[in-house]
Amino acid sequence: AGAPAPGRIDPAELLGRADTFRALGANLWAGDTAAIACSRAHADGQTAVAARALLWLDAHTTGTGADTPAIANARLSARGSHLTTRERDLIQLVMAGRTNQEIAAALYISRRTVESHVHNIFKKLGIRSREELGNSTEPSESR
Repeated sequence: AGAPAPGRIDPAELLGRADTFRALGANLWAGDTAAIACSRAHADGQTAVAARALLWLDAHTTGTGADTPAIANARLSARGSHLTTRERDLIQLVMAGRTNQEIAAALYISRRTVESHVHNIFKKLGIRSREELGNSTEPSESR
């Protein structure tokens, strides 16, 4: 995936703009912008950006009534090829500050399985640490 076409905003930049809209209280615009980022990233083969956008949508639009066609389409297009339900569950526990051993106990799996999931999550999101995971899924104004 190279540079976006002239006049087309890069999906990662769009995701940043979604954070800006959310900080301004424009939640529907924020959701639609993140959805567009997710769809464009998925179409462009930018799997890490698409996965981060999907996490953003999960964190900020699920259960809020913000379910526009763009959001629904982004979820449908991205779900099958990125993070599994188990990986998204694990991310929530990591974000809560739990250790691998605590996550293993909570999910009734081995610590090594947790380590494997965390490794796969990092690879899919293009990150290297739990700190980067927090930065990729949470908007900057909430830190």
